Amino acid sequence: MALSKTRKKTARFSCQALAHDPNMKIEPKKKSEIINAIERVEAFDLKTISIIEIENEFKSLLKGFKIVVPRYNPGIYLYRGRICDKPLNISNVIYPPQSVIKCLGRANNIGQQLFYTANSRNVPFYELSANVDDHIAIGTWKTKSKMVLNHIGFTDECKTCLKSDRDLGIIYKFVTDMNNFGDSNVLLHNYLASKFTPMVKKNEEWRYKLSVAIANIFLTGNVIHGIMYPTIAMLGNADNVVLKPDFYMDSMDFVSIEYAVITKKDGMRYSWDILDSATKLDKSGNFMWSGRHLQWRVKKDGKYTMKREAGNDVLYDEDGNRIDPY
Repeated sequence: MALSKTRKKTARFSCQALAHDPNMKIEPKKKSEIINAIERVEAFDLKTISIIEIENEFKSLLKGFKIVVPRYNPGIYLYRGRICDKPLNISNVIYPPQSVIKCLGRANNIGQQLFYTANSRNVPFYELSANVDDHIAIGTWKTKSKMVLNHIGFTDECKTCLKSDRDLGIIYKFVTDMNNFGDSNVLLHNYLASKFTPMVKKNEEWRYKLSVAIANIFLTGNVIHGIMYPTIAMLGNADNVVLKPDFYMDSMDFVSIEYAVITKKDGMRYSWDILDSATKLDKSGNFMWSGRHLQWRVKKDGKYTMKREAGNDVLYDEDGNRIDPY
């Protein structure tokens, strides 16, 4: 499921200008300069080089780089999961404390808090590499203010590498609009995507240094609230959205949480049983578990439509408004 239903408009930025003056004019780099910079990056020893050194190289490379970013109206639903014992408090399922973030992630440095989510309820099962008998908490949140997202990984090359069923290079208008800025910009856009999206094996987290450096730049400034990219674990067939903690705190409403057990894993397909659910928190942020599946409150004379969207049962009223469970 795409995020584009409530997207009204996009904005164009220079990557350099995101942190400074959006009206400043910066000359884009020549193709030869980009190729030379890429060769320098490719020569890095990722085991020894620091993220700051990589970031500085990318900052120089990105001067004049133009990007079209989507702006989403409130009401975007996002999902996050965690393999765990039944959680007591909402703090158990959002981004962890800085002290326990010991490894690099695709977008985060060690100790750096980011709110990793997805636009599909199915994604966490793949991102967490869940196995049969694992217990998993799947939370749903909804945005309550406008959300501006940078993006990366939506290219034809990434579609091929991920073997995605989606046409990543044309899936969104803001992606195809990137072709309007010239060959050099396209070259750089494609290169950054290739460095952000590779699969990384356990014990080789140092390979994330490139993607973390890119994420640090793409998250710069107050204009941008997060980054979206094709989910690697689900072969690019849904989107991950990584949000800054302050946007989570200020602009996200808790909708529900489900606690489930994985009952079957057949290749890329999962089956699970829901054990419990909650839609309310007490004053301390503790889940008020209901002892049942999610349910919806409806009027006797109302007309409603239940749809299966993004791995989730979703109820709509006759006006097309999504109804949250209770």
